[in-house]
Parts: sequence; C-alpha cells; structure tokens
Amino acid sequence: MKKYLLTLMLLLICAPAFAETTYRASVSVGEEYNDNVNQSHNPTGDFVTVVKPSVGFRYQGPKLLFESDYSGTYNWYAKATRDTEAIHNFGGHGLLDVWNEFFYLDAADKYQNVYRDSTRGNVVEGDQSTTVNQVAQNTFTLSPYIQPRFGDRTTAMVGYRYTDIAYDSSSSVDKQSHTGFTDWTYEMSQLTSLLAGYSYTEEQAGSGGSNGYQRQMGYVGAQYQYTEDGMIYAKVGPSSTHYDQTGETKTTPFWDAGITQGFGSVTVSLTSSLSYTDDPNSNDSYQHISNKLTISKEFERTTVSVFGGLDQYESGLNGSTTNRSSVGASISHQLTQRLSANANILYELQDASASNDTNRWYGGAGLRYDMGEGYAAELWYRAKESFTNGSTGDNYTVNRFGLQLSKQF
Repeated sequence: MKKYLLTLMLLLICAPAFAETTYRASVSVGEEYNDNVNQSHNPTGDFVTVVKPSVGFRYQGPKLLFESDYSGTYNWYAKATRDTEAIHNFGGHGLLDVWNEFFYLDAADKYQNVYRDSTRGNVVEGDQSTTVNQVAQNTFTLSPYIQPRFGDRTTAMVGYRYTDIAYDSSSSVDKQSHTGFTDWTYEMSQLTSLLAGYSYTEEQAGSGGSNGYQRQMGYVGAQYQYTEDGMIYAKVGPSSTHYDQTGETKTTPFWDAGITQGFGSVTVSLTSSLSYTDDPNSNDSYQHISNKLTISKEFERTTVSVFGGLDQYESGLNGSTTNRSSVGASISHQLTQRLSANANILYELQDASASNDTNRWYGGAGLRYDMGEGYAAELWYRAKESFTNGSTGDNYTVNRFGLQLSKQF
C-alpha cells in the first residue's frame, strides 16, 4: 500500500494551492468479551481491548480531486488467545485534469480484508472486527484516459487501466492486469441516455505471470430517469474469456441492470449483474451472477430496511459452482434526542455441493448515547452461528458483548 500512496501524493503536489479542503477524524476505545475468539468448534473465550481510529480527507481544486479515508481496528487479547490484530481499511482516490478537460489521470488505492473464500462475497459487518478466515488485499489502479466530446450530446472515454492486486499472505496469488477500454454516452434528452462500450483485459497471475486470462467484453445499453425518484438502467453484451491454464475459451452474456423507485418515504431497489471476481488462493477467476432486492422505509424517528440476495459463482478453470442466498433486516430508532437503538439480523446459505452446504446467522443489537461535544457511548451485542451439513467439526457459535466510548473531532 505504501508504494502506491506515493502516486496519489504526486497528484496532490501537482494541484494549485487554492482549493476546498475538508477533514474529519474520530477515535473509539472499547472493551468486549468474546466467547469464541477463533470461531472454532471448541470455543476459547477472552476479553479484548479494541481501539478504532478513523480519519478522512478531501481536496477539491480546479484541476484535481483527491480524497482518502482510513479506518482501523486494533485488538489486544487479555489472555493472549490470539496475537494482537491490526485491521486496516484504506481508500484513496485522485483525479487530475492533465490538459484542458480532455486528458485525465486517475489513480486509486484500496486496502481491505477479504474472505479467503471469495464465493462468500464482501466481508459482512459481523466479521469485520476479526481476521479469522480472511486475508489483507491491496488493489491499486492507474488509468490515463481521454474524454473527447462530439457535439453537445455525445461523450466518449478512451483509455488504459493498470491494476495490481496484492495480498499480505504467501499462500495467496497476486495478480496484475492491463485493460484497454472505451465507453460512449449519447444524451437523447435530459432524462435519457444511450450507452455503449468495449474493453480488453489481460491478467497475469503469480510470480511467473503465465497462468492468467484474456477477456473481451462489449455492451450496449440505456439509462432513463423517468421520475424524480425513479431511475432504470441496463447494459447487455457478450463476454469472452480465454484461460491460459486450460487453454479453454468461455463465452457468456454480460449484463448490468437495475431499477430504483421512491414511493414517498419508501425506496425500492432491484439490481442484477454478471461480473468477475478473482480467487485470493489461486489463479482462478469466478463468474459472479448477483441479484439483490432492497426495500427501506423512513419513519419520523425510525428507519427500517429489508433485503434479499441470490448469488452464483462459477469457476473459470473447472466450472464448479457455488450458490449463496441471503436475507436480512435492520432497524434503527431514535428513542430520545440523545439515545438511539439499533438491531440487525442476517441469514446466509452457501451451497457448494448438494450435501455440504453452510448456514450462517448473524445478529446484533445496540444502544448509543450522544453525550455532546462529539462524545458518544455505545453498549452492544453481536452473535454469529455457522452450521455445515456433514461436518460437525466446522460448526460453531460466537457471542460478543462490548462497551465503547467514541470521540468525533
């Protein structure tokens, strides 16, 4: 991560001195009891001291946008049941207008923990305070591109993107990719746009770089803002991937579609897409089909959200599939001007085979009291249960209780 921060800082140095700059910072200190720190069938409990710093920065100038955000979690275990953990989450992004709103340089860096099993998707909230079954991933992208305009309605983006994915583990496989791309937008009206694009990506995996793939993707689509609170979009086209390890070429349809509609205090969002995700533990690339529905409702003092998702992952190397379904809900309620309560629940079913599926339950509840002048205190509870059919030794339950004091600067 450090070497790529230099690139982002160089973009900042290139900027003029006059600009809009904003900062934010916070820190929290807490103590919790975890009755199963290793998430195992034979639980071991421990008291954990937790410190969570967070800082953010944004710079907006006439030629440069630079923004960064960092949050960390530091865990100290009283009985040394686990080594001291430092969990970092960093996002940095810089966009430089090199020449006359035509030639741009875009750079981004993202450091985060991901599941070693990429078919589990993004790390859920109930797992974000531990490193069990996770690995640190750093993704750096650098993209020079041009943005010509053809008349008042047509805009194009033509460029190159370099991506470097590195893991903080010798058992994981780093990747580097090179992408040429073009995206076109034609504004039929203030509410409707036509879309088209093409990209070619070559990825190299591992130290030798011989086990990668070459992928071509093209699409056409449209976007329509049909009401102030309603928008629909869709992209569709072919995707073709050639895998070096097997010598096989796979061609599938690509799509990315969604609709968002507001009904007063209710918002409904439905999305469906096909994308690709890399496996941290191998040179494999998974085809990921994602479908998600979210419904949220705003009351005077309460916010309620429910969601459900269906995901399918197909290995590019051997064709094996993993299905994951999820459903959940969250609620927050302002009890008084200073006191608020929240609760959430999530259920996941990960089906890797007909006889060996994993059920996971996550739940939590908390009370937060705003003490004024940026100080707040929080009392919370988190629970997790994992059950795998046919594998009793992999089943476990985790209960965590905590008290936290935070300060917003």
